[in-house]
Amino acid sequence: MFFKDDECDFIDGLDEEDEYYVSDTVNSILQREKEVSEWQEEMKTSSQPYTSEEVLKNFKGTKIDFKEICLGKQIGNGGFGDVYFAKWKGSVVAVKKLRVQQVSARRLQEFTDEVMLFCDLDHPNVVKFLGACVVPNDLCIVMEYMQMSLFEALHIKTDIEFTENEKMEIIMQTSAGLQYLHAKHIAHRDVKTQNVLIDYSPEESILTKLTDFGLSTMKNETETSMSENRQYTKNVGTPKYAAPENLRGESLNVESLKMADMYSLSLIGFEVVFEEEPFYNLNLTQMIKQVGEHGVIPNIPDEVPVDENLLDLIKSCWNRDATRRPSAEQFTDKLSIIKNIFNEP
Repeated sequence: MFFKDDECDFIDGLDEEDEYYVSDTVNSILQREKEVSEWQEEMKTSSQPYTSEEVLKNFKGTKIDFKEICLGKQIGNGGFGDVYFAKWKGSVVAVKKLRVQQVSARRLQEFTDEVMLFCDLDHPNVVKFLGACVVPNDLCIVMEYMQMSLFEALHIKTDIEFTENEKMEIIMQTSAGLQYLHAKHIAHRDVKTQNVLIDYSPEESILTKLTDFGLSTMKNETETSMSENRQYTKNVGTPKYAAPENLRGESLNVESLKMADMYSLSLIGFEVVFEEEPFYNLNLTQMIKQVGEHGVIPNIPDEVPVDENLLDLIKSCWNRDATRRPSAEQFTDKLSIIKNIFNEP
């Protein structure tokens, strides 16, 4: 059921931290599939669960009483919380319960203000925030439900093989979502395939949305409380997707963080095209040394005939001078005129 036949090298190369993540991801998938099956049986349908349009349109910026939420099983995790299958207002939703529950009054107010701000965001390629519980011990965010992460689709689910057009759609939609966030002066800070969610019907439609963005207040709080071996350090995000300047520990403002996001976005493009996680065989220490200090870039397989324009666009985001990387808007515009991922045979 899990792990594609050509993922053997990927699995063998995992370090202890990544083995934990993959194991946790598989367990979360099993939990989610059980929740989905129970929901389908209850609703007498074979369709995938979704957040109702009524809830998406009528609720935003809502302070939610935790007692209103029917919390199901854990179906995922993010940089600062665990995600649960849940029901609210008669609709399926995703609930991210924060790992750090005891915070100061100032931190709590900052968290509340930040969530309410994000609830006003409205873009088809950004996960919709519906509201939050802002009472300590029940701190959580209520969001729209999506089927799976892009990481799962690429590396774990055996029944998914994206077409060339679908791969292009994934990269384009992810770029469009990031462009929207950057236009709102929001740096994601942890762009990776685990934070790209998709709804997918083979050969029919694919919808891609960014999640786990911003919320610097709780990310900083969580990073402070996590042990060093969790491979999540201040301003770095996830090291395998982190820009060299992040890995070097440089202090970055919002504009610089946006350029770091572009480096990470290009690695998603690389991963979608080649179906290989970047730097999968390097641990944090090696990432800092090889990528942060020596400028090592992902190895591009010679046997995959990728369109030169697409490859040049991806590589342009690897420039060690962050100011010379394309912006999200420039990346999206250039991507829109590239018709194919692969060269014609």
